[in-house]
Amino acid sequence: YPRMLAGFWVASIQNKFSFVLLGIIALLSVAGAYFRYKRGLTIVEAFLAPYLVMILVLPFVPGIRFVFPLIPWIVFLALYGLRNLAMHFVPRYSSAALCMFLCLIAVPYLLAYHKMDFGPILESTGLPEFNSLCEAVRNRTTPGDVLIYFRARALSLYTGRSASSYNRNGTEQELQLWADSIHASYLITTDAFDEDDGFLAHYVENHASALELIYENAHFKLYRILMNLDPIVHANAPAALGRAGN
Repeated sequence: YPRMLAGFWVASIQNKFSFVLLGIIALLSVAGAYFRYKRGLTIVEAFLAPYLVMILVLPFVPGIRFVFPLIPWIVFLALYGLRNLAMHFVPRYSSAALCMFLCLIAVPYLLAYHKMDFGPILESTGLPEFNSLCEAVRNRTTPGDVLIYFRARALSLYTGRSASSYNRNGTEQELQLWADSIHASYLITTDAFDEDDGFLAHYVENHASALELIYENAHFKLYRILMNLDPIVHANAPAALGRAGN
């Protein structure tokens, strides 16, 4: 949450200037909250204050989108604080203070724009190894096969095969049960990115006897699933499915 809110102001640029700018914005936001409190709270604060408490008490892994409603509020507080401070200390230069503030924010955004990579997205078709993987999937699997891969939608789009993602925060037993329930035939691991914290790669290491490597390149490995469930998992399947359902 802090990185998301900070990135809005400084375009995720991390240098001394950005930290100074964030400090100024924090002070302006606090000043804005103080002036709003003196003037009286409105329905906006009545909604957003409990909302802020809720997302802090109940964190959620992909919950970065949950801070989006707070960004306009913080922008308003910072500008409100700047306006009131300028009117109090330098009333003749309040407009100049706003222009200077906007210029300060523009600096990290210009730096970010200068460093931005406008080339192809490397995690998909911009990565030659991914294109080779898709070709191997098309050539070595049948249209009825189901594959397990973290970015299932991209794989389905470029191969025409059914694919499924998985619960990266679950257990290996749950993954086995899921693979069996969808009749998965293959799974794919990659080191091109690590969005699942190596969960699928560890699974492959721990169940090497149940998998057959049929294709690999510098960043991707395609495994055929020889058996969907180990015998021990079959014995515990009802309990595990109950936990997964809960």
